[in-house]
Amino acid sequence: MWISIGAIAGLIGVAIGALTSHGIKEQLTPDAFAQVQTAVDYQFFHALALVMLGCLLKNHNIRPKTGHLSGVFFSLGLLLFSGGIYLKYLLSSMVMAQFIPLGGLGFMAGWLLLAAAAVGYERKTR
Repeated sequence: MWISIGAIAGLIGVAIGALTSHGIKEQLTPDAFAQVQTAVDYQFFHALALVMLGCLLKNHNIRPKTGHLSGVFFSLGLLLFSGGIYLKYLLSSMVMAQFIPLGGLGFMAGWLLLAAAAVGYERKTR
């Protein structure tokens, strides 16, 4: 599941990055362009993190429950942080603007949970 979500997040990141760099860059202020590029960058980092998480879980290299919770928080971070920035700067919608910082906290929680899922975990042999 996490590999698929990460792959879709990567696809969306490519699409939004291409749209803003080649399609509508002239319509954005330099600040808006920089903000959207930051959201795209964070989306790529966390898309890769989700793919990595899926691989770790599939190979039983981390605690499953904590690992899945990490994926939930990475996904929430993507929706709230990157999604909030996209809505604010690309659609001029302030609907999710107040949740952007919560998305950043979601990313941090995801990384902390990933670390917790791996620390001291010994792979069970069959």
